[in-house]
Amino acid sequence: MHITTKQAIINARQLRKRMTDAELLLWSKSRRDQLGIKFRKQVPVGHYIIDFYCYECNLAVELDGSQHMDNLEYD
Repeated sequence: MHITTKQAIINARQLRKRMTDAELLLWSKSRRDQLGIKFRKQVPVGHYIIDFYCYECNLAVELDGSQHMDNLEYD
């Protein structure tokens, strides 16, 4: 089990408010059970934040867009 940090929770809240175009597109398709499974967005796990997570399937989805070009080594 990962212990989520307080800073990760704060960062996740901020990221939910300013999603990328790719995240907005996936979120629009995953809402209202259109995919048959439920996702949560910007889920903090330890020091990290998962873009989308389905608890039912234990499935994490990360979308890498242009914002990650400056962080290739970190990612």
